Amino acid sequence: MNLSNGCLFLRPFADLFAVMNRALVGTIVLFSTVSQPLVGQDENDANRQALVGLKGIVIRVGLFGDVAGSGLTQDQLQAAAELELRRADVPAHPITDTLANRRTPHVPGVLAVLIRVSCDEEHIHTCMYLVTAELGEYVMLARPPGIRVFAITWEARPGVNVVVPENVRRSVQDEVRDMMDGFANTYLAANPKH
Repeated sequence: MNLSNGCLFLRPFADLFAVMNRALVGTIVLFSTVSQPLVGQDENDANRQALVGLKGIVIRVGLFGDVAGSGLTQDQLQAAAELELRRADVPAHPITDTLANRRTPHVPGVLAVLIRVSCDEEHIHTCMYLVTAELGEYVMLARPPGIRVFAITWEARPGVNVVVPENVRRSVQDEVRDMMDGFANTYLAANPKH
C-alpha cells in the first residue's frame, strides 16, 4: 500500500498475513470459548518520547481480507479513526491532505492503521482479525549526519481477536477506536497543552 509519499507500510504486516492464515484454525480451537484480545497496546516511555513536538499527523486506514459480508468499509473506518483523534484534540488529517501539509514548516507524521480479516465460515464459522497501527515520519540519522529517512517512530502492539462473523464489524470498530484512543493518550501525554 503506497501512501503517496514514497513509503511502504506493509513490511511487517505482510509477514503476519501468512502466519495468521496458518495459525487461524489452531487459534480458533484454542480460543473458541473466549473472545478476548491477545495483546494490549504498548505505552512505554520510548513511544511517548517519539511523539514530543509532533505538530500533526495524517492518517490512513487500510482494510484487507475477508470483509465482503462483514459490513466493514475502509471509508467508514478511516472516518472513525480521524474522528476519534480529533475528538481527543490530536491534530489529525486524512491522507488526502498530505500535499497541503508538506507546504507547512512542520512535516506531519503518517499514522497507518492496518486491518486484516480472515474468516472460515464453511468449517468452523469463525473469523480472526488483526489490527495494527504505526506512525512513520522523516527522521535524521546520527550517522552520517544530515541524512533524512522515513522511519517508524511509534507503534502499538497488534490487536488480535477471534470472533463469530456476526461480531466482526463491531469488534474491529472497537479495536480501532481503542487503538486511536491509546495513540491520543500517548500523544497528549507527550504534548501537554498549557
